[in-house]
Amino acid sequence: MPPAPTTEQDITPGRLIGTEQGMIVLALFGTDYQLHLCVEDEISIALDRPVKGRIYARARRMDLMASGGRFIEPAYGRPRRIQGTIAAVNLQANTITVACAGVSMFICELGAKQSASEFPYGGLVGFDVERGARFELVG
Repeated sequence: MPPAPTTEQDITPGRLIGTEQGMIVLALFGTDYQLHLCVEDEISIALDRPVKGRIYARARRMDLMASGGRFIEPAYGRPRRIQGTIAAVNLQANTITVACAGVSMFICELGAKQSASEFPYGGLVGFDVERGARFELVG
């Protein structure tokens, strides 16, 4: 995924509840979600501690939705399907930041020859997530 300018807006807070080689389990505050996310660098924080970071994902194909809520499927495991509102559009990096469940934000790289310019700020979108969604610790 190409580097994209980041802001405080795209940070997701959570609680680190599990680690394995190359992966963490992140519990999202205010929800029952427990996301299994890849990590590039080992995270050396004690379990059951608050963390904050950025979640990156690649969308197979993003579609504008006429109605619906904000969610991540499944609630436990690696993210496979996301629906949420567009919180930011980065034309240079061809990414869209999507506000999903609770306070979670996903920075999504578009696939299927799509362009971030096709999607309006605040629009509701849905998409399947390719394997390898990752978490990058900040702070």
